[in-house]
Amino acid sequence: MSLLEITDLETTFDTQAGEIVATDGISFELEEGETLGIVGESGSGKSVTALSIMGLIRNPGQVKNGSVRFRDKDLHSLSDRELRKLLGRDISMVFQEASSALNPAYTIGHQIEETLEVNDYKGDPRERAVDLLEQVGIPSPEENLDKYPHQYSGGMAQRAMIAIAISREPQLLIADEPTTALDVTIQAQILELFNDIQEEMNMSMIFISHDMGIIWEVCDRVAVMYKGKIVEIAETEQIFKDPKHPYTRGLLQCLPQVSEQLEPIKGTVPSGATLPGGCTFHPRCEYATDACVEGFPESARVGENHRASCYLYTDHDESGEAPSGKLPQNQNEKPINY
Repeated sequence: MSLLEITDLETTFDTQAGEIVATDGISFELEEGETLGIVGESGSGKSVTALSIMGLIRNPGQVKNGSVRFRDKDLHSLSDRELRKLLGRDISMVFQEASSALNPAYTIGHQIEETLEVNDYKGDPRERAVDLLEQVGIPSPEENLDKYPHQYSGGMAQRAMIAIAISREPQLLIADEPTTALDVTIQAQILELFNDIQEEMNMSMIFISHDMGIIWEVCDRVAVMYKGKIVEIAETEQIFKDPKHPYTRGLLQCLPQVSEQLEPIKGTVPSGATLPGGCTFHPRCEYATDACVEGFPESARVGENHRASCYLYTDHDESGEAPSGKLPQNQNEKPINY
């Protein structure tokens, strides 16, 4: 049994422009001890997926369809009290930009201790808070415990957020763009910290990012999202060595390690109120056909534990023949080394 099972998750928002579909029937599983990366441009639905799992979608948003099962327990069927008891203890989250997520009115120590007390920690919360700051690499933890968030650097604030998230040693940690606004050196330190924590606690992670380099560094498998749908999912090495979906290939071609000349994906991500029909990526795709305009392709098996939603790999004509024009084979014999 998987630790987490997401099935046909659909999250919508009511706006003046009409109903916006932020996640559109996405499904995936997460095994114990595994790290799944969710990658895509801004507006792909990555953060909404995380908030939907955590039960943090609020009006005018709603989880309209689908289920989120954690250890075979449907989280959306729990009462608010039952869900609060589960969150923070068994499932925790590191939000974007710690400087915004931390409460500026309270010390770091107060915020860690409060999390422990809410989750019925039986030991000395201050002693545990000191241990946590030391665990995440904050120097002089006893002294820094009594400082306010504005007295922390960006890297230290992010480490404090991680300390809060792992305070009760959760089985599942969701990290939503945890290295946003950090310089490259601090990013590397935070990524190393995540790897160390996961190895020490043997917890599962969902790691959300728009940076393919970070995804390569951290994740075992990758789900590529575009406008609320998972368009490709596979093991990380397979995604980098042999991407199947044109959007995935486009993301990789934006990296200087892949191509001597950067090849940005043409066009921009459409707004939720003006989505094109059929495959939402077709206006930006050089392989688009009439079929791509008519309907969204089903997910097709394109390799071992590798699936993609693209008519390049899905039969769609009356003869049953697969369309021509499959993506050329990636010529890199080895995965990109970050």
